[in-house]
Amino acid sequence: MTPDELATYYANLLIMQYRNKPKAVATIKAVAAALIAGNLNLAMREAFDLETAVGPQLDIIGQYVGASRRVVVSGLGGLKYFTMPGYNDTPVADSGFASYDDAAPPENFWLSYIDSNSDSYVMDDGVFRRFIKYLIALHKSDHSLKDLDDLLLASFGEYLTLTDNGDMTITYAHDAGDPDILFTIINGLGLLPHPAGVEVIVTEA
Repeated sequence: MTPDELATYYANLLIMQYRNKPKAVATIKAVAAALIAGNLNLAMREAFDLETAVGPQLDIIGQYVGASRRVVVSGLGGLKYFTMPGYNDTPVADSGFASYDDAAPPENFWLSYIDSNSDSYVMDDGVFRRFIKYLIALHKSDHSLKDLDDLLLASFGEYLTLTDNGDMTITYAHDAGDPDILFTIINGLGLLPHPAGVEVIVTEA
């Protein structure tokens, strides 16, 4: 339906006594045209479709679920901000404190103790999209065993399994042959499903 057709449609919704009043019809069409704005609402919906959004669009979607493209997780091989090498180790290049002459400090310059022992990693669109999908599914999960199994299968395939140990503990068993980094990110951020009052055990094999 074109913008003109939509404006006419809304004008035809006027009650009987106003339907033949040219000014009333023109007013409704003007208001409808402003709201429709050339189907801008549909264009916005398509622009922020999780399946097709890229770059900054995906970053905005991530903000709605509390997801950041940049994560600080050990074991991802990203930039090591700060290190204390051993006596016989070669210091890592580009690590440590910024110098006085630096034009600008690095992004996220103020670091926590955890940051000093971890890597800063930026997800590409493909991984970030799957990370967002995981968080959406996690937020709506009822944390039943079936729901968690479905979530893990959709996110990690056969590389991650969940076992209810029957003693108020559950075990996540991750296959070390997993070529993906999504599990490392989610586990490193402490985002594996954690039912209330249940101890979580993570194994790698």
